[in-house]
Amino acid sequence: MLTKAFLVPTLGYLGLIPFLGAAALALSGQLLLGLEPELMFVGYSAVILAFLCGSLWGKGLGIVDSPASRTLLVVSNLFAVLAWVSLTIESIDYGAALTALGIGYSLILYLEYRMSRILFANIEYPYLALRVRLTAIVLCSHLGMAYLSL
Repeated sequence: MLTKAFLVPTLGYLGLIPFLGAAALALSGQLLLGLEPELMFVGYSAVILAFLCGSLWGKGLGIVDSPASRTLLVVSNLFAVLAWVSLTIESIDYGAALTALGIGYSLILYLEYRMSRILFANIEYPYLALRVRLTAIVLCSHLGMAYLSL
């Protein structure tokens, strides 16, 4: 039987495949379905950043009205907009899009760390440690893609 303690990290690590796959395509100079690997990478990154924002939105809705809940609601919207904007700037400059997305991931992780008692109080496994590992890999892949896009 699949438990959340198994499923969450498994899905988290599987979610890295499109990042690493697009980076591998960029490194090899290959296209997939005629799409540039940089475009695939930025698009997927924006989707995942928006997904994380949706998680924050849900947490903000699920806790009592407080400065913390209002912070989660506002920040989740700001970073969702950042993810969308990154899709528009990628057509001009992949480096700028990758930087904007990387900043978004970093700030969301920082917020999660600062609010971990509120966000993860009812989670029985070390979710924040998982988020740190996944975010580190995502940020390294962003740096790699930025280098390859020069």
